[in-house]
Amino acid sequence: MQGATEREVRRGPSLGWWVPVLLFGFVGAARAQEPPPIPSGAEPYRVQVELALVQAAVRNPKGAFVRGLKQKDFQVFENGKPQEIVVFSEGLEGPVRVAILLDVSGSMRLQGRLEDCRTAIRDLLSRLAPDDEAALFAFADGRVDVLVGFTTDRAALREALLDREGYGQTALIDAVAEAPRLVARKGNQKAAIVLLTDGVDTASQLRPEQAIEIARRTQVPLYTVILVDPREQRRQAEGAAVVTRLAEETGGGTFFADLAVEVQTAVRRIVEDLKLAYVVGYYPSSAPGPHVLEVRADCRKCVVSARQGVYAVAAETPTP
Repeated sequence: MQGATEREVRRGPSLGWWVPVLLFGFVGAARAQEPPPIPSGAEPYRVQVELALVQAAVRNPKGAFVRGLKQKDFQVFENGKPQEIVVFSEGLEGPVRVAILLDVSGSMRLQGRLEDCRTAIRDLLSRLAPDDEAALFAFADGRVDVLVGFTTDRAALREALLDREGYGQTALIDAVAEAPRLVARKGNQKAAIVLLTDGVDTASQLRPEQAIEIARRTQVPLYTVILVDPREQRRQAEGAAVVTRLAEETGGGTFFADLAVEVQTAVRRIVEDLKLAYVVGYYPSSAPGPHVLEVRADCRKCVVSARQGVYAVAAETPTP
């Protein structure tokens, strides 16, 4: 199977392999206990472990992107243990995929926020290469609608921006939780989710902890642009705290903007991160569940932005 490796173990017909796993992100590294002894003469089976691909943006102390790093300059640690990097690519290699998630709730009508976002999205589209793909999604009143699926047709995407006006309430957490299901990688292709919102959540059904757990299972970074309104500071702070945590978990980022030009600046920074990011890949632990992840670069005083955890998926298949 491409994108998976096989590790052979043995077990008896009725003996399961129980591996307790601690959630990460709150109490430090998760530690998996050793499996129980495998009885002799046990029936063999294989555990297939999916390849984990991690996008890593590397910047120097002044915020400039660091280019020219090689595979030997990176280290990947899972639960504090070094891992072998089996896939590596430098920035600007191949096309990218961008899922744009636009808040079209009623509050986005105020102070021209929706139009500011439309302008920023047009700018984002203009910065993509001809073979880059983008998709446009809109959310309000607890729904996430596909306006345009993944395409290289920029005209169709720009036209769809005019399809919705602000209406209804904002289910911000629900929309963010749905986002990872809307975008998937193609092989080693880089991808990102770009969320534009005012950060005010008035209708979500999911708890923040549930959205965070969903985010941990995705390999796609989330970038959020929040349009600041001084009159909504308290409610914006609540929503911003959740999406900022989600962005950090997935290796993305959060940007706050109160002027149209700041929205466009944030979008340009996101495109730069996506286009210039490195990709490192390794095979996670065969113990299914969440694991703490750290990516380091051999670069003086550099800051590496990458997802903070990986969710290992293992599937048993009979040994031939």
